[in-house]
Amino acid sequence: MKNRTHAFLQISGIYRAAFLSWIILILILAHFTTLAHAAEVSLSWDPNAEPDLAGYKIYYGVQTGNYDQSVDVGNQTTYTLAGLEENQTIYLAATAYDANGNESDYSKEVTFKAINQPPTADAGPDQIVKEGASVSLSGANSTDPEGRALSYVWVQTSGPISVDISNPTSAQPSFTAPDVDVDTDGGTLIFRLTVTDDIGLQAEDYCIVNVSWQNSPPTANAGTDQTVAEGDEVALYGGDSSDLDDGIAAVYWQQIGGPQVTILDPTQTATSFTAPELTSGSVSLVFELAVQDMGGLIATDTCVVNVTWLNTPPTADAGRDQTVSEGDTVILDGSASKDPDDGIASIRWTQTGGAPVALSSPTALNPKFTAPAATKSETLTFQITVTDKAGLASQDSCSVTVNPNAQGVNPTPSITANNSDGSVRVFRRQPVSVSISVDSVDLGGAPVDLWLIVDAPEGRLFYVKGIGWQSGSAPYSQSSLDKGISCKVFNDKLPVGNYTFYFAIDNNGNGTFDGTWMDTVSVEVW
Repeated sequence: MKNRTHAFLQISGIYRAAFLSWIILILILAHFTTLAHAAEVSLSWDPNAEPDLAGYKIYYGVQTGNYDQSVDVGNQTTYTLAGLEENQTIYLAATAYDANGNESDYSKEVTFKAINQPPTADAGPDQIVKEGASVSLSGANSTDPEGRALSYVWVQTSGPISVDISNPTSAQPSFTAPDVDVDTDGGTLIFRLTVTDDIGLQAEDYCIVNVSWQNSPPTANAGTDQTVAEGDEVALYGGDSSDLDDGIAAVYWQQIGGPQVTILDPTQTATSFTAPELTSGSVSLVFELAVQDMGGLIATDTCVVNVTWLNTPPTADAGRDQTVSEGDTVILDGSASKDPDDGIASIRWTQTGGAPVALSSPTALNPKFTAPAATKSETLTFQITVTDKAGLASQDSCSVTVNPNAQGVNPTPSITANNSDGSVRVFRRQPVSVSISVDSVDLGGAPVDLWLIVDAPEGRLFYVKGIGWQSGSAPYSQSSLDKGISCKVFNDKLPVGNYTFYFAIDNNGNGTFDGTWMDTVSVEVW
């Protein structure tokens, strides 16, 4: 990625040759080259107006005013100086000379220094696997702010048994989960991912793989995010953490982000700390709660404590939970996230559970991924972290249930308005007749949710069979599609405005709108 900078400088009014006028040297472009630890800078200057001008020279060095290198660039007003060392400040100046060899004083000095930013490592979600299973690790969501090529190194840092990682220098290596004794203090493997960009800057992240035969890992709950004032006594509470079988053996709180504070007793479920005094702005403190059960399995959860004076933290919204089929393109939706004052500065999506997937862009509001293959229903969980311009953060989660592809033909819903399935324009005194239909489809005889929804000028409304329109989310009906459906649902006059009607069919009957199969029709009332 190219780094660009601009600067202006002027040659001294005292000349080596009195007839040479001053020039202005401009640092117009700087970027890294493909050579390791090297950069180049492009220079430009105003032309000298003297009639016998012969050319220009560029002087440079690593000390101000001490130029141990120079280049005669001839009679041109731009030049690119290459092979400069990264992280080394270079001092540059220019002169003009005439046909007789007379040379002006140095221009005002400009400086240049190429600095690279480190990458962001993402070791993927924590996983729960059975002994003997093939386990995939994923660093595919690691990124570099300059878009540089990344190299990967995976290392096991903890666990009762060392495993053989296949190809530990790849982004997505694998290993075979070892046999574990459920009665021993083992079962948790911890891996460190180190990513390095092509000029040597590094970042690290960790993931946990719980290897279990009978024991189920605990569920860590670090409590809700909080917003407090500087100097407040802040309570951390992990009392809603649980373990379904052998119970919780130990807990441990640690701070993983923000200005350092002292936790009163990090080994207690309920503990506290004093919010730091702020000299300016606001900060976010991030705490991780690790919960270990009697069988040695560990689970973690985080909470954010925003220490603020004036700024209000953002509201993260990871969108609705979704149910999809294997192979579907899934779009996560963080577009409802918002900040009431200074605006959102950054977005970060993290997968927290399920088979690892590669997001199209972990820092986008609406990243995409392809639903993995599934032999039975599997739930993937994702967390969005929204940070505003003052550094305050908020988190929210969503789940994506991936089902195996259903056998047979998918239903094809149809909705019409006044017998039209496209766009309809009607006069306000003319009634609007809405009809829905779907051919018979074998979905195994299970009832599914049918939805009739309208986006009207006053907002979104849901039509419930036998009741009518209402603002609360509810399906039109629940029915199997063995015999198909064809009926007129609505026939009435509508106020002036634009309306979009949706007829949707979910692939389940859980009462939550998924919109697996859907058709729409638009109506303009004038």
